[in-house]
Amino acid sequence: ESPGNARITIATICNYLNRLQVVHEQLILHLNPDKTNDMSVRSDFVLELCKPILERLRYHFVEQNNDRITTTRTDRLPEWLFNYLKEHVFEGGPWDLVLDGIGPVVGDRAVVGFIREIVGLAQWVLTQRNFFRHTSVVGPNSNPSVLCGAIEQLLLFDTYARDYIPMSAKQQPQSGLADAFLASDEELWEWWLGKEHEWATSTLFDTQMEPPNELLSPRAEMFCALMHSIQCKANVFLPSSKASYLGQVAVPAYTQFLDAIHQSSTDLRGLLSQKNCDIQKNLRCWMEIINGTQMASLVLIGDVNAPDNDLSRVGRSMERLRDVLVDEFATTFVENVLMEQAKLASYIMRCSHLLSSTTIDLLSDKQSLSPDLHQFSIMLRKVLTFCNNYSIDTKAKGPLGFAPHAIRIAVSKLVAEKFLEIALDAHGMTPDVELDGAIIFARDVQLVANMFIPDRSAFLRLVDAAKFMATPTEQLLALRDAITGLVMDGPEQQMLDFRYFSLDNTLFDEATSMLRAKGYANLYLEDAVSILNRRKDCFSLIPDGF
Repeated sequence: ESPGNARITIATICNYLNRLQVVHEQLILHLNPDKTNDMSVRSDFVLELCKPILERLRYHFVEQNNDRITTTRTDRLPEWLFNYLKEHVFEGGPWDLVLDGIGPVVGDRAVVGFIREIVGLAQWVLTQRNFFRHTSVVGPNSNPSVLCGAIEQLLLFDTYARDYIPMSAKQQPQSGLADAFLASDEELWEWWLGKEHEWATSTLFDTQMEPPNELLSPRAEMFCALMHSIQCKANVFLPSSKASYLGQVAVPAYTQFLDAIHQSSTDLRGLLSQKNCDIQKNLRCWMEIINGTQMASLVLIGDVNAPDNDLSRVGRSMERLRDVLVDEFATTFVENVLMEQAKLASYIMRCSHLLSSTTIDLLSDKQSLSPDLHQFSIMLRKVLTFCNNYSIDTKAKGPLGFAPHAIRIAVSKLVAEKFLEIALDAHGMTPDVELDGAIIFARDVQLVANMFIPDRSAFLRLVDAAKFMATPTEQLLALRDAITGLVMDGPEQQMLDFRYFSLDNTLFDEATSMLRAKGYANLYLEDAVSILNRRKDCFSLIPDGF
């Protein structure tokens, strides 16, 4: 008979045996309603298929024979056993028969049952040889590396075997050799967890780390690799043992990594606040730790569609830390470097005089910032140029482009806020606005916004506000009269009250549509009212007698 016909015959026999067993199980359950359906775990035909494999394992690894090193040498038993099963079962005829011959006829039950039986046979060999109680493995004079190597082999084989389980059955927890020999032995379990904790800590804080790779700190790169390894090991165990492993190995490593990040950010913040600080060198260090937290969060979260777990929750907290670091650099840079060292604060203080002045030379260079912003421009360009040299697009540069992009966005928002406070008189420092001063201010705003090209989204509202402030008097008065006409018959009440609009949605929408029609797509109505109430030249044109 040909091999193909023989495979079909075996598959047919297994199918009939499976049907008989299913009927038998249902009958037993009907006669004994309180009895669980444990018999379905092991299929009779799978047991028959595994009998020849059992005999081969007995011959090669259990029956003592001085001529066979696999039965006399204990220290390498797991390695040899698992290699034998891979080569002669999973990469040979038995697995092909189950997967391609029996599986399509009987279903996934045959495939899952076969894998469980093979894992059970490996457990039987290790138990027969008393491996994890053998003096050469766990005795007082044994080498700990032998036991560690054996545990590693258990984890590798469990991972290897589970890769063969069909997707339909992977949702159910699968007990493996690591659970049988390691997690179930309290003394061995605690010893191994201690070793893993020691390994994780020593690996993460090895002082012999190589220089940074682009914009990723060596410790962060090591942490990502470490967390990936820890995840792979944890996924081998059943849920209870997995939680214990993560709690005693992953969490301490994560905590120490966070402490290192906090210490680094504190040191960098202190250096950034000092005069004569090398801005670009400091910025590079910030990018390294920010990218490090970004990469770590991606590794910890893993598949965003996967069920929530301890590591994914830790990953989301790492994302929040990443955002805090970005804000911490941006705030320190803007408040300490730009405001104090680069004299932006002085410019803001003088804006009260600038905006209320009518004697400004408007014929000066229209492409230059005000002299007060010269040092501010130099400092800001250092940061933006450094970011641009790496990436302003995270999709183009991958994960390492995150920090340059995030820092540009954070700095742009804070800088825009400083100028917007001037435009909207947030602190009562610019109550009066004259056209000449507004034109100079609008020019400064436009030039600062252009530094952030191509992404000026943070400046859209500010640019519109500055342009509105610098609108020619006649045009602004016409728009003011149109908006005022919505709430009163004449200009007798000179100051517009925004409450008229905030209390009436129809008035609010009509006034807003007027602004949009004039091209102010990002200007809030409240901003426009504030500016209209402070443009003094408009009020001077209101005829006497109203």
